[in-house]
Amino acid sequence: MESSKEQTLCFVSWNICGQKTPNIDQYSKELKAEIFFLQETRIGPESDMPLEKPKGWQSFFTVYDSKSKGVAILIKDGVPFQYISHDEDYSGGYVVLFCRLHGELFTLVNVYNHKDDKEMLYRLQEYLREAAEGVLVVGGDFNTVLDLSCDRTSKANTVHHTPQWGPFKKFTASLNLMDTWAYFHPTVKAFTYYQKDSYSRIDMFLLCEDNLERIKHVKIQEAKRTEDQIKSGKKETVQDHLLLLMCLKVKEVPNVASQLQKFHEPDRRAGKINGAEILSVIKSLTDSGHKGPNGKSVQTYKNSCCQFTEILKTCFNSFIKSYQLPPDFKASSSTSDGRKHFNVDYLIFTMVLAKRLNVLLEAFSEERSQKNTCDLCYCVKFAEKPKKIKWTFLKNSLLYLLEKCNKSKVEEKQSAEKTQNESQKKKKGKQKTSKKSKNINTLLKGLIPMETEERNMLEDIIPKASDDFRELQEGCPLTRSILGLVLKYLELRINEKYEKYTAHVCHSRQVVVIYENSSPDLKCLCEESGIELICFQLGNLQTCENPVHD
Repeated sequence: MESSKEQTLCFVSWNICGQKTPNIDQYSKELKAEIFFLQETRIGPESDMPLEKPKGWQSFFTVYDSKSKGVAILIKDGVPFQYISHDEDYSGGYVVLFCRLHGELFTLVNVYNHKDDKEMLYRLQEYLREAAEGVLVVGGDFNTVLDLSCDRTSKANTVHHTPQWGPFKKFTASLNLMDTWAYFHPTVKAFTYYQKDSYSRIDMFLLCEDNLERIKHVKIQEAKRTEDQIKSGKKETVQDHLLLLMCLKVKEVPNVASQLQKFHEPDRRAGKINGAEILSVIKSLTDSGHKGPNGKSVQTYKNSCCQFTEILKTCFNSFIKSYQLPPDFKASSSTSDGRKHFNVDYLIFTMVLAKRLNVLLEAFSEERSQKNTCDLCYCVKFAEKPKKIKWTFLKNSLLYLLEKCNKSKVEEKQSAEKTQNESQKKKKGKQKTSKKSKNINTLLKGLIPMETEERNMLEDIIPKASDDFRELQEGCPLTRSILGLVLKYLELRINEKYEKYTAHVCHSRQVVVIYENSSPDLKCLCEESGIELICFQLGNLQTCENPVHD
């Protein structure tokens, strides 16, 4: 048997701050680097950037927004490389590439840990704990340092860890990841990020402890100055981030060349369903012993969760892209109590959609606290568990909530900007949607109607009960999320229509609580939704005037 040969792979991590044409070829030649982890690539659904198809490189990138976030992994042509699969974060925070390099199995992870995305590292952590295989290489801009004394310097009297530090520590601990620079240079204080009088080392490569011996060297490289900077006489570097270089020893497996594959055309849509979402849902499912119409049980998926994750990710994104579902995808069987049992594929898909709808709901739950200004309290609830809902009402409710959410986030941003001076305000320019609102829009794009006549997945996934009614199926994960959004819509409509009322949703009870001395007239809302509503005071249940029955 032919013995394996030792090779070297050189990785570079670099926050390019939105540059459209970074000097990848130049740095590759100077540093002998074959794999680049780039952050802040800012590739949006409509953008056309050289990084998407760079000559001489294979590129795996996130599609999010042309003005923020985004990451890409570039593999140089000529490197013995076999593509297996990859996964993108819907908010542009990470890309995970499963591949073979010189025949050895690798999981490459490029991260941009944006300050506004507090859940990204948790999503990634849970995904990698199940899916990572071979040599795990995690690199990127983490926007925090591990140690304030060794990795940061500032003229301020007191320095503090950023909010990203806690999640980052948990991320590294859960995956047993070590900072390669600190391991290789334990007594050297160096920085990768420069901002005025503050310097820090927030760009890192992380390896599992048992792979640290593979490191050949790690170093920080200053980015080259442009011609304009040279002419202006400025001494600053080309940008605030320096390049981080790591060289690893790799054991080459013979006859790799015959296995090489060309990567398929990238999917340019933002907000695609990713593996982390699907894997999280599969792990959360409980096996009741029932099998779906196709004969598969939950345990079948749990036993091979990583393989099913990749298969389902491709299928689900294909559904959303084409707005077409397989003929038997929504098939179900009913029990004696009327509860339905679905195929596991359908359950997983609708749970992913339900979690995304809940993000819209959670955006409102953070907005304010409630004040009890009246002695009497009324509650609006469904007369019975709704079995159907008017599609026009549901569609208009979602459009209304999305518009309200976007507006409130813009107002929140404008309120924060009032503390800034006038010159800073002028630089902000015209009104923009906040990053948080952008995340929600990206998550829901293609799933719910963003415009009145827009095609959307929700319309196809919920079965028709009649011409303008959709069925709300008992046991379908979407049903509770839809009813929660309907209640939120009712709360906002009541507050808007009756200015003297103060209303809020209690989701645990599925009611809208109203603080007022008289009950509201619900007839109009009943007619709009096709759902019977009742209003009651504590200890005094009464049906609303002229309740609507379908």
